[in-house]
Amino acid sequence: MRRWMSCILFMALQGLGVIPVVFAMTPMEREYQAALEFRKLFAGHAAASYGPDEIRQLIFLPNRAVLERRLDGLASVEDVLAAHRSRLQTILPGQLYREAAHIPHPEDVLTPRHPVTIVILPGIFGEFIDHIPYEEILADPATSFAQTWAQVTADPDFADPVLDLDSMEQHREPIRDLVKAGSLDDASGNARVRILLLKAPKASLESLGTLAETTAIYQRRLTKIFNRLGPPEHAYFLGYSRGLNVGMELVSTTDPGAFPWIRGFQGLISLGGVTYGSAVADRALNPERVEGRILQRIHQLADTLEIPEAGAVDTIGMMLRNTGRWAAALADIAAMSREMAPPTGLQLENIQSDAIDIGFLARMFRDIALEKFQLDRPFTDYVQNVRRFKLFVKEAQEGVLSLGTEACLAWMKTHRLPEQLHYYAITSTMPDPSTPETGVAPLTANPLAYEPRGMDYRMLRASYYSYWEESGMSLNDSQISLDRSPFWPELHQLANPEQKPFRSTLLAVLGTDHWGMAFPVAFETESGRINPFPRTILMRALGDYLGAQEEARTENRRMP
Repeated sequence: MRRWMSCILFMALQGLGVIPVVFAMTPMEREYQAALEFRKLFAGHAAASYGPDEIRQLIFLPNRAVLERRLDGLASVEDVLAAHRSRLQTILPGQLYREAAHIPHPEDVLTPRHPVTIVILPGIFGEFIDHIPYEEILADPATSFAQTWAQVTADPDFADPVLDLDSMEQHREPIRDLVKAGSLDDASGNARVRILLLKAPKASLESLGTLAETTAIYQRRLTKIFNRLGPPEHAYFLGYSRGLNVGMELVSTTDPGAFPWIRGFQGLISLGGVTYGSAVADRALNPERVEGRILQRIHQLADTLEIPEAGAVDTIGMMLRNTGRWAAALADIAAMSREMAPPTGLQLENIQSDAIDIGFLARMFRDIALEKFQLDRPFTDYVQNVRRFKLFVKEAQEGVLSLGTEACLAWMKTHRLPEQLHYYAITSTMPDPSTPETGVAPLTANPLAYEPRGMDYRMLRASYYSYWEESGMSLNDSQISLDRSPFWPELHQLANPEQKPFRSTLLAVLGTDHWGMAFPVAFETESGRINPFPRTILMRALGDYLGAQEEARTENRRMP
């Protein structure tokens, strides 16, 4: 009786406005409301360039099935994730699109009083392409924060060590070349969102290797940055792809006593982050898959290459044996690659790609193969070339290993995420798989969210099908699926009894691919077409949402 009276009193106080409705929501309902609010902000910024139907094609909504994460009394994180994946395998991307299409998204553009700072941690292999995350913003030297950054980094002695593959030693490079900065400004020219990108220099191997190695580099650089800029306020890390794994390592191991700037960070944002492992990485690490056998063959080649020692009598013999090993490995890899038949869905969609930009390929070959790995000096720099290749394969192997399910779950069992931070996630998904029974799926080659004639689209669509085959998850962006990217606090507590509860929110499910949510193009074509997804609008919406959260936190602290 007493319990019923308490419930009636609680509902009455809620109805009178004494107790806010949000306090009565379940965590799933709060998360859904946050996704609705984020979608409204996105729509508000997009309304100037897109119609309502077009906006619905760019941003979907997570439904109850996606947001409901149950432990179901299972004893291991592996069993929990398997059960969660089984439930989500029945959901198609088109279902999220259609459900969201029936929910209005009134334009709601905020101007929070609190600007925010977002530090972007890039993904794996990003150093090997010419384009960077959010370059639409960071390439503009006229933004207020870009101008501040230019002044702060003008001193050529403001530098940091970087691996030089030529000498295989560390050398110093100006911070202005290692970190890109820009902002989204208001009408008065004031920065509403300040962005810092920790950019891995080309072929520095900084986007590879272990999470601990990359974290140590970022800790050092962020210390130098904030010593110049001053302590950060209202700051967030945004980890794109593997950058999220680095971000988790960073927030869990950075001691505020040694790195006081960490106190200015309020949260960590996953942008297509590999929180609990990627099926793409699992496939590459599986020796029973073609991708796994190829990776294994490359690793075997690196292990067997001989390095001539100074004064060795049989140097020519070693070089000849190495040449034979190279030839055998290339032949094996070519044979294995021929086993990878195009997926049926890809054949049905009949994607016609533009020709690759030969100039782009020449630049890539010059910058990496010649300038960094120096493959044009097979004899004069032979020993160093072999060492470079061995180092690259080792670091690449470490990078891919860190994205596999086994490594991600092992990390969760041995690390704690700081409970005072808020953990956000933004995910995406490509369209439904095309099958002979259903035909070509709607939204395939959607020109608002993809560049259908680009090489990127064909490659990522093929990866989408590979991911679907490996995991059964059609809700995937070609590199990560919707069951493995959002944060799940209870799962962390199950994995590690020392983990304290923390707040997490899935903000959005975007209707684009893994690359398009972050940067315009990886492999350029002669047409010069790029992915048209409105990344600047996405960042504006994120800045507004986080700024509003900061404003609410400040108001709560002022309340008696």
